[in-house]
Amino acid sequence: MTGLAGGENTGLRADSVLASCLDSAIVPHFDDTRGDGSGQWPSGVASGFINFQVDDDGQPVAFQFSPPLSSGFTSLPIAIGRLA
Repeated sequence: MTGLAGGENTGLRADSVLASCLDSAIVPHFDDTRGDGSGQWPSGVASGFINFQVDDDGQPVAFQFSPPLSSGFTSLPIAIGRLA
């Protein structure tokens, strides 16, 4: 079974992959487009990345919703889908 990102390591750590997301979460993601800078808004729909920890088969087992990397991973049931 192919993991996220085709099984390639694209994450912020050796055992993780990044998945892009679009949402209106209160907490910003990694590389979130929301902000206080010019042309940015502090809330609303934005894009960013969630960092998933993966097992040896590339399947997600935990996630980091937002920085910092030192925040650790959260282990909860994970369901991932894609619109085609």
